[in-house]
Amino acid sequence: MKTVGETIKEIRTSKNLTMESLCSETLSLSTIKRIENDTINTSFINLENILLKLNISFDEFTYIRNNYNLSTKKQLIFEFKELTSVSVDIEQIKKLISKYKTYLDDNSDNEINNYLKFLKALLVINQTTKLGEATPLVESIWVSLENLDNWYWNDIQILSNIFFIFPMNEAESIVELLLERIKKYDTFNNSDRLYIALMLNYIQVLLLNNNFKKAYQLVDKAILYAKDKKLYLHWANAIAKKGIIEKKFGYPNADTYITEAKQILNIIQEPKYIEDLNRDIKHFCMNIPK
Repeated sequence: MKTVGETIKEIRTSKNLTMESLCSETLSLSTIKRIENDTINTSFINLENILLKLNISFDEFTYIRNNYNLSTKKQLIFEFKELTSVSVDIEQIKKLISKYKTYLDDNSDNEINNYLKFLKALLVINQTTKLGEATPLVESIWVSLENLDNWYWNDIQILSNIFFIFPMNEAESIVELLLERIKKYDTFNNSDRLYIALMLNYIQVLLLNNNFKKAYQLVDKAILYAKDKKLYLHWANAIAKKGIIEKKFGYPNADTYITEAKQILNIIQEPKYIEDLNRDIKHFCMNIPK
C-alpha cells in the first residue's frame, strides 16, 4: 500500500495539477509539500479538502492507495454482497465464513462480525430450511440496534439482510423502521437499490406467510418506484409479484403481468430470474383451480 503523500502526489501529477492548486486558506504550500513527502500526518479535514480539490472521493482514494485493489475488509463486504444478490450456494457460504473468521482472528471489527453472524444463520437456513434455528444467531444484532434513535448505513444494510430470519411480527416492525430510516440516505451510495430490494424481499416474505392482502397493498408502490429509478430487474420482479398475487386472488389480468415480467427479463437477458419466477408461480399458485 502506498503512503497518503505518495497517493496524493500521484493523483495530482497525473491530473497535471500544481501543488499551489491544492492550497487553501487552511492549507499552505509548505504544508502540502510536507504532506506529499509524508513528513507530517495530515488531518482528516485537510485530506478532505485536498480530495475535494483533486475531485476524488475518499473511497476512490483508498482504492488507488491500495494499488487499485479493495482493502481486505472491503473485499469481504464485496463478496458478501455478491453472495446475497444471487442464488446462494452452501459451499460459497462456507468459504466466505472461513474468510471472515480468518480476518477476525487478527482484527476486531463489529461490522464484519455482524456479517459473519448472518452468514452462519444463512448456512443454517440452507441446511435445515428452519428460520427458527437461525434466529438466535442474529438476535444480538437486532437487540443492539432496536432502541437506537438513528441507524447508520452499515446498520441499515445488515438489518435489510437479516429481517426475514425473525418471527413475522418482529420482521414487519424491522422493515417498517428500515423503510422509514433509509429515507435519510435517499441520495447516498445507491440507496435506491437497497430500498427497492428491501421492499421486494418484504413482499416475498409476506407471500411466504400467506399475507397476500398486505403484499398487494405494497406491490404497486414497488412497481412505480423501480420503474421511476429505471431499475429494470427490480421492475420485472415487482410486476411478477403483482401477477402472482392477482393469480392467487383469481383476477383476470394476472397472466398479463406475469407475461410482461418475463418479457422484460428476456430483454435484459436474465434467464435465472425467469426460473425463479416459474418456481414462485408453482409454489404460490399450484392449488388454484384453472
